[in-house]
Amino acid sequence: MTACKNRSTPEGIIPRDRMVDLLVQVHIVDGYMISKSQQPDTLYKYGMAKYMHLFQNFHTDTAQFKRSTVYYANQPELFDQMYDEVTKQLAAKVDSLSKVRAQIAKQDSAKNAQRTKHLADSAAKAQQSKVPLLKKGEMIN
Repeated sequence: MTACKNRSTPEGIIPRDRMVDLLVQVHIVDGYMISKSQQPDTLYKYGMAKYMHLFQNFHTDTAQFKRSTVYYANQPELFDQMYDEVTKQLAAKVDSLSKVRAQIAKQDSAKNAQRTKHLADSAAKAQQSKVPLLKKGEMIN
């Protein structure tokens, strides 16, 4: 088991930490693509572009990603550890996003309350300053 930990990553394989970061991003793109209801051909066209862009950002390609995935998958303990990190990072991102959404909802709620109060105040002022309507046949003095 110690020999496995001391082994260096073979040439052509994405280093462990970079692979973890890449897997996090791949799963984010996966989630995005699943959440979009698009036609299969559109999904393929734009989905592939998203993955290609992601791989470019990580200075890799699909072939190296596949080789690296196979390499790490053949080391189940290491792959499990890597996916524990992937899961933690994704959970942290979800938690962070939830907090941001809650903050935005709170701000929107406060803005809506202010807007409602302003409209109510405006309506009350308009009602108070309302010019009485003349009845038929009445004249203005």
